[in-house]
Amino acid sequence: MKKILIAGGSGFIGSELKNHFLKSGNKVFILTRNPKKENDIYWDPKNNKIDLAFLGEIDVLINLCGANIAEKKWSVKRKKTLINSRVESTIFLHSMMPKFSKLSTYIGVSGVNCFGNTNEKKVFNEKDPISTDFLSTLIKEWENAHQLFSKKTTTIILRLPVVLAKNKGMLKRMKLPFWLGLGSVIGDGEQIINWMSISDLKAAFSHVLKSNLKGTYLLGASNDNNQTFSKSLAKALNRIILLPKTPKWIIKKIFGEMSTLLLNGNYISSEKFIQTNFTYKDTNINQVLCGLYTNNVPKNKEEVLDL
Repeated sequence: MKKILIAGGSGFIGSELKNHFLKSGNKVFILTRNPKKENDIYWDPKNNKIDLAFLGEIDVLINLCGANIAEKKWSVKRKKTLINSRVESTIFLHSMMPKFSKLSTYIGVSGVNCFGNTNEKKVFNEKDPISTDFLSTLIKEWENAHQLFSKKTTTIILRLPVVLAKNKGMLKRMKLPFWLGLGSVIGDGEQIINWMSISDLKAAFSHVLKSNLKGTYLLGASNDNNQTFSKSLAKALNRIILLPKTPKWIIKKIFGEMSTLLLNGNYISSEKFIQTNFTYKDTNINQVLCGLYTNNVPKNKEEVLDL
């Protein structure tokens, strides 16, 4: 049994990992500003406050901290929030290292979209340099903060793609418009979406701990373009796409600089991670989305309200 502390554990991925590790027989603590449960640990990284009582028991620290990258347009203020919620929180956690007397493993996350979202045919891997656009710069600063832990404990950085789970994350935003027949292909539909299922992600975290890995790894089960992804989601919801492709200029007008998340993407390779004897079980987007939603789509207006 390991004692695992998750920073950012109240979000979608953190909650899934918490339940996963609990089922595996581990003890899981969550860092939160509003502790309510037995194993919640109070912290307020903005004001450099944390409850020190349990830190000396922790074997594994998983850092998922960060404001939602797609929640609001990237104003100057929002950009600062996106950076500080990741970088400053991580630096504060590192400052507590003397209190983590038993810590053997640190796992930090970042994103696969660190190569500039160029829409190139090139397949990027861990050896390729991080780009200089805002999102890439954010990831670089975030990873630099993660690397502070490498001087004192085994450190792993997992660059995550879009993580697919029923009615959570990106799919939570997409399901309703597609079910209502309002979903469409974005731009020319050729931009790449890197993705993996939540079950594969949980397996990946377990694999990291069992295999004693270290270093930086790109994760992703497949690279599918927006058109394929959109049609697969519509099919899974027993719908068809009726609307024409949404022009790029409209997306840019609505979302500003954040539109890069919708209009651009790169092919990435997770071969380095696969070479550590990890196998993705979910690699077909049609099968994954149909598995999530077929026979589970809403049948009436009342059920739509619960989406």
